[in-house]
Amino acid sequence: NPITTTELRMMLYPTNGAGMGISEWEVFADKLKEDITEAKISGATELAIGQTVEYIGSVAPQSLQNNASYEWSVPSGSESLIAIQGNANGKNVSVKALAAGEAKLHLKATESGIVKETDYVINTMNEQDILEFDVNLLQTPEKVNADFTLPTKSKNGYIITWKSDNEA
Repeated sequence: NPITTTELRMMLYPTNGAGMGISEWEVFADKLKEDITEAKISGATELAIGQTVEYIGSVAPQSLQNNASYEWSVPSGSESLIAIQGNANGKNVSVKALAAGEAKLHLKATESGIVKETDYVINTMNEQDILEFDVNLLQTPEKVNADFTLPTKSKNGYIITWKSDNEA
C-alpha cells in the first residue's frame, strides 16, 4: 500500500558499531500540491472623507493568486467609516471613506478549501488633515551642495509643486 505524507525522516541505527550510510535514495511521487499560506491587502492607508480607492487582495504563494476566491467585508465598528462600493467578491475592491476615524477592511481568501483572512487598517480623515500628514512626511534637505530631486507626488497621491525664492 502506498504511503502519502508531506514529511519523511529516516533514522538508521548501526548494529555492529560500524558506520552506515545510504548510497542512493529516490522518491517517486506526484507534484506536491501548494496551499495558500496567507492573505494580503495592499492600498492606501489614509483616505480623505468622500474619497474612493481601490484595494488589491493577494495570497501567498503567488502561483495561487488566480485560483483563489476573494471575499471583502467591513467589520463591525467600521461600517460608519468606510463602505465597499460595487462588487465585494473579486481580487480588487473599491472602498469609500464616509467619516473620520480608524477603520478596518477585511479580506477572506479561499483556495481548495483552505481559508486565510486578514484585516487592513485605514485611517479616514478630512482632506486638510491628509495634506498636513503628507507634508509632515516630506523629507526636504536643509543645505545641499549638489544636484538633488524633490518629490512630485505625496504618499497619498497629491501632486506636489515646488517654488523657490532663489531661481539661480
